[in-house]
Amino acid sequence: MLFLLTCFDDPACLPVFEAMGASARECDVFTIGIVPDPTILRPDPKVVSSLWNVSFQALAAPPPAGGGKTTGWNGYAMRHLPATVVDIILHHSLICVDFADVRSVMTAGSMGRMGVAVAPIESAPLAAIGAFKRLQGQEFRIDTASGFLVCVRSSSAITMDDFDRAAAVIHEWVPSEADLIISLVMDESMGGNVKATILAVT
Repeated sequence: MLFLLTCFDDPACLPVFEAMGASARECDVFTIGIVPDPTILRPDPKVVSSLWNVSFQALAAPPPAGGGKTTGWNGYAMRHLPATVVDIILHHSLICVDFADVRSVMTAGSMGRMGVAVAPIESAPLAAIGAFKRLQGQEFRIDTASGFLVCVRSSSAITMDDFDRAAAVIHEWVPSEADLIISLVMDESMGGNVKATILAVT
């Protein structure tokens, strides 16, 4: 698996990005391209096998008030997406997902977005709803998406009832014909909160 992260600060960056994606594709390497601003990149699904557009709008927190810089939010998004994918595969928990599952869902399309939201454990469904609304806030068409990879992260304080209620909301939002994988990652640093990260591809 290969992650390509770029901010396109250099005009020469896009050709390098495309060349690396093409080389990886020729070698049948599962590749995820991550960019902070989807308006900069040409919508060419041939660049990489699964191309992810990540912007600060995908985050749980809003951008700074007064039109401040969003570099910090973009940086978080570009770190959080690959970390989530890796955790889903490697972090053995109550619900385990392997690499083949992740690859299958994320290559169901070629362009994707990320939505993240946090809520108290007792309101776990609100985290899922918030993450879907973050996707909608990026003008992402949930009803036409072909694949969803969902990571529910919480401490050991979460119960299966809490998780089931969040999962029920997720199933309500996801189109019946779309591929869906929901994972549960235990992270004691979450305390009394639950974080829902939704990677949706179309």
